[in-house]
Amino acid sequence: MDVYFLRHAKTEPTETEPVLSEKGRRQLDSITEQMRQRDMRPSVILTSPRLRARQSADYVADAIGYGEVSEEGWIAENLPAEQWLRELAVYQEFASIMVVGHEPDISRVAEWLMGVQFGAVKMKKATLLWLQGITPPSRGATLRLLLPPNS
Repeated sequence: MDVYFLRHAKTEPTETEPVLSEKGRRQLDSITEQMRQRDMRPSVILTSPRLRARQSADYVADAIGYGEVSEEGWIAENLPAEQWLRELAVYQEFASIMVVGHEPDISRVAEWLMGVQFGAVKMKKATLLWLQGITPPSRGATLRLLLPPNS
């Protein structure tokens, strides 16, 4: 299975929770354009329930013509990488999954799956990381693409 990890885009503060900013929308425009050019179309989009991730996931889904986005609480719970793999196993019937979440979780999980040292992967806001060959419950993945936004 392929997994596209996307860190939420740039936000601006509000009285309650940060919301997607204009710069964040431009970042996601850049990412979704590059996704379309590469025919990257996830079968499922999962997101953290935090507003900034949910707004980023919805924006991507609309831009690539995808339907419903599913919220998964475990994406925001700072779980060990092994638990992420168990959670992803629920979706292994799908060819590809997008997970929209937060740092440091996304890079930590990607590093663990690839078997590289902690700190090797840097995920700025709205960066997309594409891993191939994930076969839960086994650890292992190949980095296919690390794509930062243009703006």
